[in-house]
Amino acid sequence: MGRNGNNTMPYLTRAETHSALVINPTPDNKGQAFEVNSEMIKSESKERGAYMVYDLTGIYGEWVNDYKRGFLVSDERNTLTVRDEVSLKGQSDLRWNMITKAEIKISADGKSAVLTQNGKKLKVTGYSNAPEWKFEIAEDLAPTGGWQEESFTVDEQKKFASGARKLVLSAKAGGKVDIAVKLAPMVDGEEYSPVENVPFSGWQIPDGTIPPKPQADAIYADGKLIDGFLPGIKTYNISCTYGSTIPNFTANASLGTVEVKQASSFADNATVTVSFNDGKKAEYNIFFNVTERITDAIEEATPQKTLPAGMKLLDIINVRSDHEPQSNNPAVNVADGDFNTYWASDEKGTFVEVDLGQVYDLAGIAMSFMDGDTRNYKYDLLISEDKMDYKRIYSGFSHSGTLEYEFLPANVKARYVRYVGFQHKTGKWNSISEVRPVISE
Repeated sequence: MGRNGNNTMPYLTRAETHSALVINPTPDNKGQAFEVNSEMIKSESKERGAYMVYDLTGIYGEWVNDYKRGFLVSDERNTLTVRDEVSLKGQSDLRWNMITKAEIKISADGKSAVLTQNGKKLKVTGYSNAPEWKFEIAEDLAPTGGWQEESFTVDEQKKFASGARKLVLSAKAGGKVDIAVKLAPMVDGEEYSPVENVPFSGWQIPDGTIPPKPQADAIYADGKLIDGFLPGIKTYNISCTYGSTIPNFTANASLGTVEVKQASSFADNATVTVSFNDGKKAEYNIFFNVTERITDAIEEATPQKTLPAGMKLLDIINVRSDHEPQSNNPAVNVADGDFNTYWASDEKGTFVEVDLGQVYDLAGIAMSFMDGDTRNYKYDLLISEDKMDYKRIYSGFSHSGTLEYEFLPANVKARYVRYVGFQHKTGKWNSISEVRPVISE
């Protein structure tokens, strides 16, 4: 009984507040028979992987005729699959729970998710033969029925759950149901297949030893080991000051052949490739974060309502932004040629930048804005040839007269064009549909 004499179960003794499968959750049920022991009925362990299978029928006996749960370590001991094979007594509400403090982003189809924490990512893929199953996020870890005074106060329970989230695979089903979820690290240069529907009877661990894989033992910049180097990390960003020289990179590997491609400029990147004779290879990419210099070179130019005839929109090879708070309104939208999509940011002074891949003699910049026929957006426009030395060529407001392209004349040389937004006169959002440098045809 709780402190107030109600029948709710204490928070920590409920299966739904742990990473477990919950069947037909109710406020007055623990979700498992905690006094019953489970038995490991099958296991195998070799150098290249391991698995174990438990019989949980007794623990879930109220709702199931049979329940087996297994854990498979595979892909040369790099991934974990959790599989449940359940025979339900009747139509049931199923909740497969994973408690985590990571940020969770679910795919558009609801069949996978990416967990991010401390700069590391984990891909979670699911499978079930239950109809219409999907992953969901539970930001509130309150148990079924809501927070209740129990063995701990509500505040004490909320404090315990603070900062955690719940990834939930939800389904409704009856009869025999299989649920499998695979957890795989997202590491540069490594790809793992999604979860497969393989029953426990088909689980096998391959013989032999884990084969070596190509990797660098060390990468040096001007003779010094690059900061944070680890053989399994394939992407690095090096900070350089404006006016400094491009570092020279060297590398070594105990196995395989090493090839180094130096960066031609700070806008370029260096690569280190370690190759085996059988065709396997690992590629390390090194990028530069350069202290920028921004100078004013503002021309007497005024945005025009329409894009003049004889202008050609240039192709964009890359887009980046320093702020992208809405996943459905990403920076890449400013280069898709669609006036109905846009990049959105609610901060002053944030930017979106397009990369043309080479320096062009520009005739100007074509831009489009969400609700551009009624809103005046305040912005700066910067251009650069080397992603290091920027010139501010415009500071002012948009034309506010069209939903299509307006045009800012600018006879400049540039590879990079950066839009720095300061919101608009009647709202706090920067909502930019297109940023397209143009040349004269």
